[in-house]
Amino acid sequence: MALKEQVFEMHNVIDDMVECIDSLYTGFIYNNLMLIGEAESVVESAGSRTAALTEGLAGEAGAEPYVSVPSHIAQMAEGLGRVVPSLKSKIKEDVLFSDRAMAELDYMFERTRDILISTRDLVLARNVLISRHVEEAQRAVEKMADTYATRYEDSLVGGLSTPRSSQLYIRMLDAFKVISWHAKEIAKDLAG
Repeated sequence: MALKEQVFEMHNVIDDMVECIDSLYTGFIYNNLMLIGEAESVVESAGSRTAALTEGLAGEAGAEPYVSVPSHIAQMAEGLGRVVPSLKSKIKEDVLFSDRAMAELDYMFERTRDILISTRDLVLARNVLISRHVEEAQRAVEKMADTYATRYEDSLVGGLSTPRSSQLYIRMLDAFKVISWHAKEIAKDLAG
């Protein structure tokens, strides 16, 4: 496969991940296991697709900036995959989150979606402004995830949340941090 086709495939894998996070978010809001299952199948397919890209880029002329991108995409998909069991458990076990936790997760889903869209566009455009946007958004996600986690741990200690809800919530925050970190790495690789 020519480099141009491989770049478009990277774009398409990330585009599927945007649809995946949309399904996860909607499943989260409406407690819909079917949507979460659909997202899970996208996550599973990303691994084989990125493995084929990694193999195809080896030795390809002009592919140097893209060589590490498929592995970062795979790690981003794995991050989305970490959200799946938390959401399934939340729905099946009827775990409740506070209004504040719901608002915070809403923010994290939205910012992570924005990062995925920008990373998808960056793969094709290799634009420095998009790269900077991804890096700034990653820092914001990491900072807010850390802030939210500390706040939630404090509410657990204070008896305002349950250990199970805290566990699921923290896992999701960590997954968003993983996704955004690998997007930032793609932005660094493609900015030049």
